[in-house]
Amino acid sequence: MTEPTTYQFGARPKSGIVFGLSGRHLLVAGTAGAFVLGLLMAGQPLPALLLVLVVGGLVGWPVKQERLVDWLWVRVGLLRRLLLGSARRDDVTPVVDWVDATAGGRTWGVRTIDHSQGEVWLRVSGAPEFVLRSAEHQDQLLAEWGMWLASLAREGSPIKEVMWLEVAAPSASGGPEAWMASHAQPRSDEALADYASLLDSLTSTSTEHGVYLRVRFQPRTTRTDLTTATATAASQLRATIRPISVESMSSTDVARLVESLMVPGAALAAGARRAMGGKPTDPEPIPPLLECGDHVRIGSQRAQVWWAAELPRTPVRAYGLSQLFAVAVPCTRLLWASFAPVSESTAKRHAQGTKTALVATRHGKLAKGGIPTFDEEQELVDLEARASELMGGHAMLQHSTFAAVIAPSNAILDEAAATVESAAGTCGLMLRRLGPRQRAALGTLIPEVSP
Repeated sequence: MTEPTTYQFGARPKSGIVFGLSGRHLLVAGTAGAFVLGLLMAGQPLPALLLVLVVGGLVGWPVKQERLVDWLWVRVGLLRRLLLGSARRDDVTPVVDWVDATAGGRTWGVRTIDHSQGEVWLRVSGAPEFVLRSAEHQDQLLAEWGMWLASLAREGSPIKEVMWLEVAAPSASGGPEAWMASHAQPRSDEALADYASLLDSLTSTSTEHGVYLRVRFQPRTTRTDLTTATATAASQLRATIRPISVESMSSTDVARLVESLMVPGAALAAGARRAMGGKPTDPEPIPPLLECGDHVRIGSQRAQVWWAAELPRTPVRAYGLSQLFAVAVPCTRLLWASFAPVSESTAKRHAQGTKTALVATRHGKLAKGGIPTFDEEQELVDLEARASELMGGHAMLQHSTFAAVIAPSNAILDEAAATVESAAGTCGLMLRRLGPRQRAALGTLIPEVSP
């Protein structure tokens, strides 16, 4: 029997500008260095020494896998937003800036990003069955999708970013109660009450899944306006994605997608209207927002957002992350990942900076009599492999993955968050709660949520 193929992700690069230090770290250290020099020239060695110790702690002390200065930065930023009132928005926010354009016989909703880039949403309407396929077929399907993504990372590609969004939400297909009220004959009030209770329980445990793509283009041609050029590029893309099939989404479709995620009960109400044969209403805007530090309030709902700090470091099968959506929770779950091509020069410079930081850390530990950890040694091996691939002409994709839960109450949010984190651990996925950065992370998916 053929051994099933497994996949292993490398460590997330942790390089900075110099020896793993970011621009923020260098700014803090450089500013403090100027003050230290001034104190020494003024004959104040003790204050200078104290400042060195404080800044050394800020830049070097780890707090939950990040440096103390970074941990303080985001929390001071939240405090500032709370004091200025920008951490909350009391008015509703419509989904705007989308314009419809026709290309390939379909209507595309296009949002202009800047003078040269536009983006569209696509709904995945069909994909080959995956989990029930043989191991060989799963590997083939994943390889086809991987080859399509890899084709983005080339110089001159009009595609600048691809985002994959998967949504698992309580069933919105309708109002089973509405269907029962219209069609159940004969009926009594007692029977209706009993059946409604049963259907309410069923609806709370049944889940609908949706998959979407958001693609950002920088069209090569300037012969047409950007909106039309973006729609044309999207129409051409639709015929090339393998092995899935996608459909265009108009500006109204995009607004309805946002409504189904952000507006409490909107999807269930839409399902009930469909069941009764009613016409859809205009999409509702995003309710008021409030950053609460440990979560984000969106109207009466609560959102918890994570960042995938590490993808699985052990070999996993092709369906290795499916457990995140296999568990049942009575709220909306989101998982989105963005992929963007990295230029060859930038990729090589980034790899060299990462290697310099890792080697410096390793030598520092050895000089102090310490032993580098297995993860650090493995990361160096992965980096060497990545550098060899770059030298061999292979391109790179920059990627980030986020997950979120949107629940109707704090109790349900806490329970769902614990369930999702447990499922992620089973998958080998390290999720990190983003705390004060949750609203900004959610804004990478829905820009209207951003401050």
